[in-house]
Parts: sequence; structure tokens; C-alpha cells
Amino acid sequence: MENKTVVLSIRNNVGIIFLNRPEAGNAIDLDMAKELMAAAIFCSENEEIRAVVITGEGKKFSVGGDLKTFTKEGKEIGSLLKNVTAYLHQAISYLTRMNKPLMVQ
Repeated sequence: MENKTVVLSIRNNVGIIFLNRPEAGNAIDLDMAKELMAAAIFCSENEEIRAVVITGEGKKFSVGGDLKTFTKEGKEIGSLLKNVTAYLHQAISYLTRMNKPLMVQ
């Protein structure tokens, strides 16, 4: 998978999902939420992957939502937050419901 904000690698049948915005504390924006959902679907459907680890690049796992991005939206903040949370919720749903062990590090 070629993404910018979420990087997926497979090592010894373990899918390792890296949140990859260390300069922003791995803050979750719309792009990251979309890429995390794609990685979650890939991990849940790929038979080579037998377990999944989620971790963050840099010193922080994730500081949460990207407030800098959110504040730039002005009156459109409601729509943006609904989009971000929809993708993020779907990603979490796939990861927690897949029939594979999940570790958040």
C-alpha cells in the first residue's frame, strides 16, 4: 500500500500499521483517517496477515485529532469532523472485528 500518513508493512505474517505524521504528533486528519481505513480493510482481508500491530512513528502514538487542520475549516468544521470520524470509526470497526489478534503499541 502506498500512503503518506499511514504506512503498512508485513513482517513474519504480522501487519504493522504505522501512523506516519510524527511532525504533527501523528494527529489524525482526513487523509490519515481514510488511509487507516484502507489499511484496516487490507489487514482484515489479507490471509497472509495473521496479527496486526498499530504504532506511531516518532515519540507519540497519536495526539488525537488534528486541531490545526480542523480550525482551518471555519464554518465547514461540522462536515469535516463527520468525515474524519466516519472513516476512523470504520477503520476501528474493521480492526476490532477481524479474526486476528490486534495490538496497539
